[in-house]
Amino acid sequence: MLQHIQGGFMTRVPSTFNMHSPGRQTKYITLSPVTRTSAFVPETTTDNSYLISKFSDVCNPSDDANETLALITVFTAGDHFEHRFTVRKTWGSVVNKMAGFRLLFLLGRPQSGVVQRRIVQEDKLHGDVVQGTFLDTYQNLTYKSLMMLHWTKRYCPEAEFVLKVDDDVLLNVWDLAVTLNHLSEDKTRLRIWGTLWTASRPSRSASGRYRKWYVPRSVYPNATYPDYLNGPAYLMSGAALSLLEENSRYVPYFFIEDVYVTGLVADRAGVERIDDKGFLPDRKHDIRPCRKPRVVASHGWNPRVLRLAWKRMLRRIDWQRCMSLGLRTWQKGI
Repeated sequence: MLQHIQGGFMTRVPSTFNMHSPGRQTKYITLSPVTRTSAFVPETTTDNSYLISKFSDVCNPSDDANETLALITVFTAGDHFEHRFTVRKTWGSVVNKMAGFRLLFLLGRPQSGVVQRRIVQEDKLHGDVVQGTFLDTYQNLTYKSLMMLHWTKRYCPEAEFVLKVDDDVLLNVWDLAVTLNHLSEDKTRLRIWGTLWTASRPSRSASGRYRKWYVPRSVYPNATYPDYLNGPAYLMSGAALSLLEENSRYVPYFFIEDVYVTGLVADRAGVERIDDKGFLPDRKHDIRPCRKPRVVASHGWNPRVLRLAWKRMLRRIDWQRCMSLGLRTWQKGI
């Protein structure tokens, strides 16, 4: 079913999520349709029926008995092949060698059949792609988050933490491991960490610099959004994710992903949002792993510059200091 976009927001929810994974067992999961109207988000029609690839080997790999400490989900567009290549060759290569870490790329359906065929081949090669049937557009980005919540709860419920990042984020895997070590007692708490925005105002102009985020008062009449975390990178406990997934069924669709998930849904779920200075909303070139100031994620990198920044960061690692921090997880054969 094609989605109908009107006035910059979604007015109808698609009938299925189709997570593509060639050669893997698929399974239909049907949830009871639940709709709820609200004064501050548009009314939607929902049909919560999903077709999801099995992916049992992601969080339960046969060659690794370790439990899943962190599932890292990378939000990416179908035609961002270079972005995904760069992530896999830089920080993703370290994630895949960290005990207890798992990496997935989440994307929607491209309009080009050529792009789709390339995605199929990419997944055959790497086996780390989860794809939805929704068109991969900015207005549909929230569907990607809903897919992340539902897929994780269904196929990786044992994940203690889930990190959401965009494909233009430079992830300091070592500082992430340090952060998770410090948060080990928080895995059952209802919390999300990231760059916290407070008293943020909706854009009321359909033209100009902020037209991408234009929201008419008929859709959202309130003067400000609830507190929410910056979308390019945020971390949540597994307990928080489970509750967010449950409550998302009751909160009608809103196209601004971070406002929806970490603001509107988190409000309803009673999930605490915590400002963490280690999540940067822009680029930082001078990143030194395992040293203060701690930097977990830095946003806004194109693939070429990200590769250069990664090489620079590797040259600045103090391996002895990293090893002395008593991390719960560490590299396997780097």
